[in-house]
Amino acid sequence: YLNYRQKIMWKYKDPAKEISIKYPANWKPMPGYGGAKVVFASPFDGQLDYFQENVSVVIQDISKHPVSLREYSDEAIYQMELVFKHNFILEETTAVATLSGYPAYKLIFTGKGPYTELSYYMTWCVVDEVTAYQITYTAFTSQFDKYYPQVQKMVDSFEILK
Repeated sequence: YLNYRQKIMWKYKDPAKEISIKYPANWKPMPGYGGAKVVFASPFDGQLDYFQENVSVVIQDISKHPVSLREYSDEAIYQMELVFKHNFILEETTAVATLSGYPAYKLIFTGKGPYTELSYYMTWCVVDEVTAYQITYTAFTSQFDKYYPQVQKMVDSFEILK
């Protein structure tokens, strides 16, 4: 069930005019949060909700070590396996995705921790082997499907402007 504000999408354009992305009107944009270009946080679902599902957009300058999409993807998956070790559960991987019209890689996985289980949707592209654009959706596994359709609309609306 989507309320009226969840159906409305607003457009975010970063101050440097590098990217634009549409996001649900009831989500909060936080430019520069945690080193990301922007993070969008879902609304709290009541007083007992202590984790905001979120979507982050990261732009990475890889010009000092240029790599192809395949090389970047292999390294990204390897890093996830290192971080989560035996708690990394791969759900889906797609090498034929697109992001802002560029060939992209998509990864959906679950990372189990001692007190929680989070699910992730990640997609990225590499432009001219010097810039990587990465979008990550993070949610409690139990809440992942609730916001997934909205997140997919966000990803589909993502534009690289430079």
